[in-house]
Amino acid sequence: MKKENPVLVLASADDPQFTMLNRLPHKVCGDVAACALAAEDATVILQWSGTRKLLRESLSICKKLRWIHSRAAGLDNLLFPELVESPILLTNGRGVFSASLGEFVLAAILYFAKDFRRLVRNQVASVWEQFDVQEIAGQMVGILGYGDIGRAVAGRVHAMGMRVLATKRLPDGSILQTGGAAGDDRALRLHRGDGPIDRGDAAHDQRRGVRGDEADGGGNQRGARASY
Repeated sequence: MKKENPVLVLASADDPQFTMLNRLPHKVCGDVAACALAAEDATVILQWSGTRKLLRESLSICKKLRWIHSRAAGLDNLLFPELVESPILLTNGRGVFSASLGEFVLAAILYFAKDFRRLVRNQVASVWEQFDVQEIAGQMVGILGYGDIGRAVAGRVHAMGMRVLATKRLPDGSILQTGGAAGDDRALRLHRGDGPIDRGDAAHDQRRGVRGDEADGGGNQRGARASY
């Protein structure tokens, strides 16, 4: 007997977490041909790791579709005109990854402040070496994009004695700055590398990972960027 109203799961590969869907009728597919049969009755699409192209093609063949849920929090790279103009409900995974990413950013700050790369390099070479490290307490963290993830970062770095200066993009396109003293506009200039930077707006920078900024003339690192 044909199962009714299956959840269409758009994914580039299989995932062990799909076992959570075992109690629901669903179809995992990585291309539009594989989605075709289930798409006839699907009312829900779970955008897991599928491409925007696959979502766009699936939208055109899912005539009963009422809801699209994206696992990711960021939606900017997923949107296309047909989806924006459609009455279909679109939700995202806001908050799901915030705690984990907040911890990741704190780990990245400590990674550079304590020069963990040097510690590991010395460990591999069986070298005992004393060297100076930085304290993070009292330093400023700039958060570009003060959403759920940005607030998770702020709570964790504040607990370490760090100060927070954050910006948030408003619906009218203007930028709101929070934190810092009156007239302190450093958050609006953080792209220059003035201190550790957390980019909480994932759509603002498609790069993923952590890197250190270039050193100044004295060999001191000016800052670090954590992007996700």
